[in-house]
Formats: sequence, C-alpha cells, structure tokens
Amino acid sequence: MPNGMTLTQSYEEKRDLPAEMTYRRGTTGVVIRNCAYDTLGRPLTRKPARQGGTREDTFTHNGRSELTEAVLGSDDYAYACDCMGRSCTKKVTAK
Repeated sequence: MPNGMTLTQSYEEKRDLPAEMTYRRGTTGVVIRNCAYDTLGRPLTRKPARQGGTREDTFTHNGRSELTEAVLGSDDYAYACDCMGRSCTKKVTAK
C-alpha cells in the first residue's frame, strides 16, 4: 500500500468473513477494525479504532436480510423497503 502502509486481515474460523483488519504504518497501528456477523453472515457490529478513539457501529436486518437500521457511532439511520426490496424511505438522526 502507499506510504509504507500495510494491511493485515484475519477471518472467522469457519467462514470466509473478515473478523479483523489492521492498517499499520511501520509498527504504528493506524486503524483497527473488528467485525461480528450473525449466522447468515450479515454484519451485526463493527468496531473501528483510530487515533486512540473507538466507536461501535451496529446493524439490524429484517427477515428478508434487508438492512433496516444502522447506528454508526452516534448517528442513527433507519431504512424501510417495499415488498420488492426497493428502498423507499431513509431516516437519519444525527446526535
């Protein structure tokens, strides 16, 4: 990667889903991201840490595996889809 950046990835033991991604410049960790998934492989949580700060992102899906809510740090996103799976409405609540 440019500027001496390296990326190391680890995966879940039984599935080919990334569990952790670490970006480093030399020996310094620039960004570390941990991810967790449900039994269907849909993302549930993501925990990025950069420059000493950490946040937790969470994701919620409906029975058709459509994303219905995402909380990214302190911002809340809600989605509604019609019966064809098309996104109809999106609500953003920034805190």
